[in-house]
Amino acid sequence: MSNRQNGCTPTYRVLEEQCPDHDKQYRVGVFIGRDKVGEGKGSNKKEAEGDAATAALRERYGIDPDR
Repeated sequence: MSNRQNGCTPTYRVLEEQCPDHDKQYRVGVFIGRDKVGEGKGSNKKEAEGDAATAALRERYGIDPDR
């Protein structure tokens, strides 16, 4: 979707990593260019990235991926 809209590929960045090591929590942002379009949390980076992508679709683009 983003590639067709504006020629940019989304990138993910870890914004925060909370410890302890046995129960880490990640907060990840998804960016289109320099703009943060979503943010998510998870117990691993992949989960947090998925949560961020879902948040971006819902909040920024008005798309419900669960439909």
